[in-house]
Parts: sequence; C-alpha cells; structure tokens
Amino acid sequence: MQTNPQQHTQDSDSSKKWYREFWAWFVLTPLIVVVIVSSYTVSLAISNADDRVIDNYYKEGRMINMRIDEDLAAARSNLRALIVFDSEIDELAITLENDSSTFPPAITLELSHPSDQGLDHSIVLHHIAQGRYQAELSRDLNYRWYLRLLPVSKLKVEADAEAKAAEQLWRLRGEIDFSESQSVQLSAEI
Repeated sequence: MQTNPQQHTQDSDSSKKWYREFWAWFVLTPLIVVVIVSSYTVSLAISNADDRVIDNYYKEGRMINMRIDEDLAAARSNLRALIVFDSEIDELAITLENDSSTFPPAITLELSHPSDQGLDHSIVLHHIAQGRYQAELSRDLNYRWYLRLLPVSKLKVEADAEAKAAEQLWRLRGEIDFSESQSVQLSAEI
C-alpha cells in the first residue's frame, strides 16, 4: 500500500500541538508580558505607598485653627530664629529673638523630609544662654527638609491646661536645602 506524500504532511501538520504553533505564541506573548509587567507595577505601588496622605482628615481640619493661632502668637511677639547646622562638629545651634526676651527652657526642631516620612525626626534643644539653644546632631543631614520650631511645652499640653498655655504656644516654619546652605532664618508666617 502506498501513501500519498501530501496526505502524510497534512496528518503531521494537523497532529502538531497548539503550543508548537508560531501563531499561538505570537498572540499569547504580548498578553503574558502585560500580565507580568502589571503585576510588577502593582507590587511597586503597594510597597511604595504615599506616606504623605493623612488618614484622619477630620482631626487635621480641627487642628487648623490651633495652627493659625500659633502662627499669630509668633507674629505678635515678633519671633525670629537663626538656625545653624554645623556638620563638622555635629552640632545644631539656634538663636531665638523676640520682643519679650522670655524664652522657654527647651525647644523642639522638627525636621520633615519632603518625600520619605521614615526620615522625619525631631531634635530637642536646651537653653544655654539668653536666646541661645544647642543640641548635638545624631545623623548627617542632606538634601531638602521642612523645619518646624516650637516650644517643648506645646508637645506636653493637656486638654484641660490648653487655655492656660495658649499664650505660650507658637511655631516657626521654614525649609532648608543642605546642598545650598548650612543655616536658615525663620520668622513668623501668617
């Protein structure tokens, strides 16, 4: 019995599995690539979530009036601060000036990184002379930071003592880029 060569080729072509066909992979390859790339993008989005988003919007909204009062208190007393970072001896010095010449025993400088909340930290400075505060730096500071200067007593104010300490509450805000400068002048912003 003789077999037809054309029939043999048709049988071998029809018996090919789908995954051995060029056109199957031509169609499936872009879909597989899209699934892999989108999975990677989703994992990046989850692991690098935006940490600047505030969860408690209502509480932050109520706090805005208190913050405005702090800015106004700093402006009323004509409060100014010169902040000098000395990276050679790892020291931070602040000279505080105001109209009343009364100064809190300690102040806090909060440093907020613009994009990474994990780098945020605060430094407590102690009063060493008339209007001068000093502290040691615990880490090297580079790049750009948002600064917030406030009295230590503000951090410990309780709800019932809030009215009594209201006149002592103030804050100064600013920013520094360590690639450009090692010192910054802060004054009341309204």
